[in-house]
Amino acid sequence: MSNIQILLLAAGASRRMKRSKPLLPWKNKPLIVHQIQQLLATSYPLTVVLGAKAKDILPEIKDLKITTVVNNHWEDGMGNSLAYGIQAILKASPNVQGILIALVDQPLLTTIHYERILKAFTSNTKQIIVSASKQGVTGPPVLFDAFYFNELTQLTADEGAKAVTKKHKEQAVHIAMDSAIQDIDTPEEFERLRSDRE
Repeated sequence: MSNIQILLLAAGASRRMKRSKPLLPWKNKPLIVHQIQQLLATSYPLTVVLGAKAKDILPEIKDLKITTVVNNHWEDGMGNSLAYGIQAILKASPNVQGILIALVDQPLLTTIHYERILKAFTSNTKQIIVSASKQGVTGPPVLFDAFYFNELTQLTADEGAKAVTKKHKEQAVHIAMDSAIQDIDTPEEFERLRSDRE
């Protein structure tokens, strides 16, 4: 079992959603709780990065076996929060070999998909393991080998890890998803996704 940790990004302001994504109701619980439970089922350590609405979110997750960090500069974009989370993990666990980056707003993903990514990882091989939909779309969740940690900690823009993935696309390993790579950005998308699941 490789020394891998998981980073869940949940720091954004959810401006298009007009309400906090982590606190959206999903299967009778806040979405962030659902996502954390899916990730904890892999048995790998999990760090959650909060930012906007952190004071409202923290009480919902305080009893879960996770590490929580709050990025006070979350307004600088997803890249900033991702870099902050990577730095926090490396400070606590400098020998970590890979970090799986997950997003709070992909509720259709299951533990099974996360486990497929984790099982595909071989340390010290410069792998970038990305998720791929049946339509050929690639994106998060994505697992980075330690080789890329320095680049990830330098991110500042709002595009997250996409820049690093594009730069090193020849190292990418694609893991097929059962469902489309779909995050939720608007109230309409959320209601459509939720109604499809009920």
